[in-house]
Amino acid sequence: FRIGLVEGPVSQNKDLVVENFWHDELVVVVPYHHPWAKKGSVTLNELSKARMILREVGSGTRKVLELCLEEKGFNISDFNITMELGSTQSIKQVVATGLGVTIISALTVRRECEEKILKAIKIQDLYLGRPLNILTNANNTKTKEERYFVDFLHNKDLFERVLNMDCSQDNFDDMQEE
Repeated sequence: FRIGLVEGPVSQNKDLVVENFWHDELVVVVPYHHPWAKKGSVTLNELSKARMILREVGSGTRKVLELCLEEKGFNISDFNITMELGSTQSIKQVVATGLGVTIISALTVRRECEEKILKAIKIQDLYLGRPLNILTNANNTKTKEERYFVDFLHNKDLFERVLNMDCSQDNFDDMQEE
């Protein structure tokens, strides 16, 4: 492989160069007018009683959630999981309709929170942080393009601007016309 992006901790390996480029946090996401939205945070006990829409088993987000819950003496089976989906975008759409709440990356809900569609809140008794890392092969020299890409990921201001871009088809079409 030439380059990879992974979430969560990476085991030491002499053939890998691991560079952290971002720290992500998983947050509880509720519809903007949900009663919890005004509270700003919930407990694990409250969360365990809510209808949960989660990422599928095996996803990086799900693994981080399961590991952090286990550290606090909880099991994912303690929660009322009503739906599992393979796409964060699908989860956000389902949560926006009021069918449940979720735990996903804070990075992925910025726009919906700004547009007052969804609200991100904290879990009082659990921190769900995870590093985002760039992996490269220690035995290969990066190409010019790979160096540009890695530099872009390390440029916090530019990376945040791209994360906050509206990539809807209408805006994409508008950009193509310019």
